[in-house]
Amino acid sequence: MNSYFYDMLDAIGRRPAMYIDPSQSITALYNYLAGYRDGVNWKKIVGNTEPSWTEFNNWVAMKLNLYEGTKGWRRMLLEREGDEEKAFKRFFVLLKEFRNRKETFLFRAELPKKPGRKAKRLEIVKYTDDGGVFVRSINSKNKIIDEMYWQTLANAFEILEIQVGKLRWEEIEN
Repeated sequence: MNSYFYDMLDAIGRRPAMYIDPSQSITALYNYLAGYRDGVNWKKIVGNTEPSWTEFNNWVAMKLNLYEGTKGWRRMLLEREGDEEKAFKRFFVLLKEFRNRKETFLFRAELPKKPGRKAKRLEIVKYTDDGGVFVRSINSKNKIIDEMYWQTLANAFEILEIQVGKLRWEEIEN
């Protein structure tokens, strides 16, 4: 991830009125970042200029003990914190944790080839000491194309077996 993007977020966190809104609004921050993302896309700036918001959504869901992150980080934080300013402050706490997280690889399994399947491998990783795990889909270029949070390892194995069938999981030495 691009350090410029995080430098920009750090500056916003320190002095939000200079960049977005004096009220420290999570919605104003969200709209600012959406505009940034649109500008990057519009100008066709390539490269890894920001974090994976899917990964961040799942991280926020995990940290807030929510089942899934499909609401998006702004709505999850706003609903949990109850107001714009508290949600804004919590965003920066969670972003710092997200940036500093250390992954522990647990398992990996190669996926059988199937027409239209983009992923070639699944990896199960942990970032915290709680029971939750993240299942990553990895493509043929070894890039993460998806990452989903599961509240327990057993639940992840159970659902994955339903979704993709029985896999041969290999334990990963860290």
